[in-house]
Amino acid sequence: MQKKTMCICWLAFVVCGISIAAAARAAPVRWEPAAGGNGHLYEAVRAVGVGTPVSWDYARAEARARGPGWDLATITSAEENAFVKGLFATRPELIREFTRCPDPDICWYRIGPWIGGFNVTDLRQFQWVTGEPVSFTDWGVKTIGPQAQQVAYAGRYFNSTFGWSTPSLYPIAYVAELTKDWASLVLKQPTVAGCKTVTGTVAISQPAPPQGLVVNLSDTLIAASSPATLTILPGETSGTFTIRTTPVPASETGTVSATVGGTRLSQQLTVRPMGMLYLTLSAATVVGGKSLTGKATLECNATAGPITVELTSSHPAVASPVAASIVVPQGMQSETFDIATSAVLDQSSVAITGRVKANGIRKSKTLEVTPPALASPTSVKFGDVIVGATSPVRNVTLYNKGAVSFSITGVVLTGSNAQYFGKRSACPVQLAAGASCTIGVTYSSRVLGPRGATLSIATTARSTPLSVWVSGTGVDAP
Repeated sequence: MQKKTMCICWLAFVVCGISIAAAARAAPVRWEPAAGGNGHLYEAVRAVGVGTPVSWDYARAEARARGPGWDLATITSAEENAFVKGLFATRPELIREFTRCPDPDICWYRIGPWIGGFNVTDLRQFQWVTGEPVSFTDWGVKTIGPQAQQVAYAGRYFNSTFGWSTPSLYPIAYVAELTKDWASLVLKQPTVAGCKTVTGTVAISQPAPPQGLVVNLSDTLIAASSPATLTILPGETSGTFTIRTTPVPASETGTVSATVGGTRLSQQLTVRPMGMLYLTLSAATVVGGKSLTGKATLECNATAGPITVELTSSHPAVASPVAASIVVPQGMQSETFDIATSAVLDQSSVAITGRVKANGIRKSKTLEVTPPALASPTSVKFGDVIVGATSPVRNVTLYNKGAVSFSITGVVLTGSNAQYFGKRSACPVQLAAGASCTIGVTYSSRVLGPRGATLSIATTARSTPLSVWVSGTGVDAP
């Protein structure tokens, strides 16, 4: 066999025949899922610390300094083992060679890079830096020193296959790995109205390094504009950015991407035409027959021409917008409209709805339409009255809130204790629109204890009589 030119280092920590200058770094390589991989990034790196070789702890610190999510590589399968070996096996600048005896055919060793295995108890119990179980092993060259506690690749000169080792002579390189789940991109909402903004957040699993972490941003939408970069501040684990959008006549869908430490994260975003922000009414309750107004407000000012808002009612016979649609002029955000109501005998709830014609987004408001006949108050309490005495008169007022007159067909006291109460009506047979009248009520205390009855006022304006609860309590004289 050809004689090799070399120096013999034995157990001294001396590098023989190897330059300590750092070699040029290769780009990280993704183990593609299409090839059976896990999607992680890997890179075999010549240590760039002050001098080489380097300890396992130094190599790990250098790997982690590459950015959040980076660490020494972990090996959990034969396929991953073969992939990692392929990153350095043909790169001599990553391999340290030395001999420990006079016969180079037997004792010539080749030490490959550090990986993320170590032990804390004895040489038979190893673990990975990620906490993953050591379910796959590929031990090769015997441990060179019994004190070694970290894992590297190593092989003999006459055997080109590398296996794991725990060398006491340090390697000159390491394999770093970036997991796919170390960072995330989240948009506050996946769909946004054109003209609105949407917030994005990039989160990382470890605090950003002292110089901060720069994230490159991009998007594929014509109607959206994201900043070029985001900087996560030193020590922070997240950063936010704002995407601005412009009005669109039709929905547009694309992606927003963030590239962090070689990992590209993407989320889908849809920019839609603007819709209704809200709909308001000038009153929540109205007497049937009277009118009121509503206002339709858009999410943003109308741009690129006017925007049409369609108006509907859930009960047109009771209340309905006068116009079937309104137009919000360019540059304006809202427009008012009129609502007409009809006389009713019972209270009715009506939903008034506005819908932007371009995209169907709608908002509704409930309107209560009441009969014109109203009584106030709805209860009268006389309090304590000495037995044998009669209380002062308390008045109940009947109102006609409608646009036409109605008839008063009956005013009576009902209930098992009606005999303890008296009434005196000053109301006409026909109560004109906008008019009111009073009904006086008294309580005559004849027995001890509380008593109550109902004052019923029947009119042609309601299907059921108005009810006013009257009550009092008989007490002994002082």
